Amino acid sequence: LSSSSTLDISAQTIGTAGTFTFDGTNNRETLEIGLISASEVSLIFGDLSDGFSAGIINTNSFSLYGGDGANFSANIGMLNISDSDFSLIMPELGNGLTINSLIFNGSGTISGTNQSDFVSASSLSMAGGFFGLTFDMGEDSSVDTLAYSNGFGKEFITILNFDSGEDRL
Repeated sequence: LSSSSTLDISAQTIGTAGTFTFDGTNNRETLEIGLISASEVSLIFGDLSDGFSAGIINTNSFSLYGGDGANFSANIGMLNISDSDFSLIMPELGNGLTINSLIFNGSGTISGTNQSDFVSASSLSMAGGFFGLTFDMGEDSSVDTLAYSNGFGKEFITILNFDSGEDRL
């Protein structure tokens, strides 16, 4: 799916056994989706995109690139990544990242914005397994929060730009 729209895009459900890719590099508004279910989800936004919102995303592999714009924000109710590594790269000057429930079964990278970012994450690591999570909270004076629940395997968590006076674990 590709968009160069100056209108908001909204969909209730997107389901496929294959890959769902949204190329919104030329999109100027928001993308709102109730449910995405696909083996691989790739979301690419441009510098003029305003935001992304999803209720539930169920996938094996996930990537989100929020562009470099100053208005972009992302809000995801539940993100289930069952099989692979993941990346969520937000624009540094963006308007915030909120993930109310991230459940993952692989290593991942999250880069936040210079506004308040909130991620509640739970690992599904098993005994003998190893996962890594890197969360860059951004160089800012906003409150960033990581709520983390580990699995049963070895986990290495790296938090960059954590400010003990503002940020929370």
